[in-house]
Amino acid sequence: MTVDEVVDYYKTGTNLQRCTGIARQTFVNWTRYGFIPPLMQMRLDYITGGKLKADLTELKREWDEYSELDKASKI
Repeated sequence: MTVDEVVDYYKTGTNLQRCTGIARQTFVNWTRYGFIPPLMQMRLDYITGGKLKADLTELKREWDEYSELDKASKI
C-alpha cells in the first residue's frame, strides 16, 4: 500500500488520524519518506476491512535478513 492509496481512501490526513488514531507526525513521516511501515500497513488493512491491502514484501525481506543473521550467529 502506498501513501497515495491511504490518502485517496481517507481523503484527508485529519480524517486518517481521526479514524485510525495515528499521530499527526506519523502521517507527516509517511508523506516525507513515501513509505508506510509493514506492520502499520497490516493495521490499516485490518481497519479498512481489506479495502487497503498491505504490501508484505518489505516485511518478508526484513524477516529473511533477520533469519540469515540469526543463522550466522549460531555458527
